[in-house]
Amino acid sequence: MSGLVARVVMACHPPWFRERYGEELAALVEETGGGPRVLLDLAAGAVRAWLRPALSGDPAARVRRRMQATLATTWIAWWPRRRRCCSR
Repeated sequence: MSGLVARVVMACHPPWFRERYGEELAALVEETGGGPRVLLDLAAGAVRAWLRPALSGDPAARVRRRMQATLATTWIAWWPRRRRCCSR
């Protein structure tokens, strides 16, 4: 049962993560037995991987993509409030 749950939790990781670490992670889970702590750690890792994706490439490109993500997040968070407050 824990093997099935471990595979489901590993499938919750982003595609880029599964491509890069999938086989290694599956081998590690198989080696450790896939107990409750391992499953909880896998689930937490999946959440972290989706919330903070890896930005590869040269340093200037990483800085540019990080800035774009920051600006987009700020704009999305700010825009609905701005429309509500000014639409009266």
